[in-house]
Amino acid sequence: MQNYYFGKLDNSFILYLDPYSIDLFNFSKKFSIVSCNEIIFDDFDDFSLNNIQFSMISFIEKIKDKTITEFDVVFDDKIHIQNVWWDDILIICDLDKMAVILNDIRNTMSNDNIKYLEISLQSTNNFITSYNNRISKRIINPNDFLNFIINSDRYQDKERKFFY
Repeated sequence: MQNYYFGKLDNSFILYLDPYSIDLFNFSKKFSIVSCNEIIFDDFDDFSLNNIQFSMISFIEKIKDKTITEFDVVFDDKIHIQNVWWDDILIICDLDKMAVILNDIRNTMSNDNIKYLEISLQSTNNFITSYNNRISKRIINPNDFLNFIINSDRYQDKERKFFY
């Protein structure tokens, strides 16, 4: 099963892809400032990055040669990216930045996934699910979609680790 959501907030857009993983190491090279709300590394229980701002060079040094299991970062104070659950990604940014990100994403997706992504992009504020070449759509207000994610057990577990 695959899930897609493209929604319009007041001045920004939401893109949600499940499953999808992003190469944070290579992706970050396009920016100058990285604000880490949280990054958790695999096999580094005693080391994580929380509430730290980095230059792109120092950020790359911190994450190179490490496997990132969870992240919540903001690039250049404009692009918020996080993996909300396991194999998914949530991106919030303005339309110009979203266009750049979408070009990168299309370059890493299979043709089938691109087809579903395009359906999602043409169906703003619809939660798209594809399963066995069948598509279902459900209209969801962007704020309700974000509330759904924030109220999920997985997100709350991450929030407890982060704030308490």
